[in-house]
Amino acid sequence: YLRCCADVESVLSTPTSVSSILSVSERTCQDLGWDLKYGNQFVCGQSRISDTGKCLNRVISLPEAVNICQTNGARLCTKDELVNNAAAATGCGLDKELVWTSTQCTIDNEVGIYLATGSKIGDRVVCLPYSTLTPNYLRCCADVDTNLPSTTPSLAFFKR
Repeated sequence: YLRCCADVESVLSTPTSVSSILSVSERTCQDLGWDLKYGNQFVCGQSRISDTGKCLNRVISLPEAVNICQTNGARLCTKDELVNNAAAATGCGLDKELVWTSTQCTIDNEVGIYLATGSKIGDRVVCLPYSTLTPNYLRCCADVDTNLPSTTPSLAFFKR
């Protein structure tokens, strides 16, 4: 026997391959002109991602967040990087706002993604199931050395 199921509303769309979600940034912190902060030696972060240096000032979807970071040679920050202030005090008032991370989680037997406040100041981490993804804020991270093997697990896929 076979039973197929479908969602009433498509929250998820085409899976993205592991290789298209960066776990190491394409450009270094130095290439991007981003400073290391608060004792972070290997990762830097930023809120003003675009060439204009302006704040995004809006919530965005996970695929849009991944795209913005990758287009600029960076990547999504991990939950631990945000909690350890890698992107703290980089502007846009996001230190207390929930922002996208690249760290997967499980809640009630459902795979999701962590959201974390942009710094230790907000001190909040939330696991958001893929089935209920809602737009959130963005901070991107980059690595000091892009040739080091990553200890950051890639998102196997995300859908939207």
